[in-house]
Amino acid sequence: MLVATIQGSLQQVKKGIQKGGKGADALEFRLDLMEKIDRLTLSKLMKKISLPVIFTLRRKNQGGAFKGNER
Repeated sequence: MLVATIQGSLQQVKKGIQKGGKGADALEFRLDLMEKIDRLTLSKLMKKISLPVIFTLRRKNQGGAFKGNER
C-alpha cells in the first residue's frame, strides 16, 4: 500500500508519516503541496524513514499545485 503525504508543513508531514505510515509499503511525498523544504532538512527526514519514498510534483490538471517547469 502506498500512502501519500499531502500535508503542507514539515511538522504535518512528520505527523502524517507517523500516523499513515503504519502498515504502508511505501510513501509518496507530494512536493507540489509542501511548504518550501531545503535539501538538508529533507535528507535528515529521509534518514528516519525505512520505507521506499516516491517524490511527485503534480500539475493543476492532475489535482496538484505545481506551476514550475518540469525540467
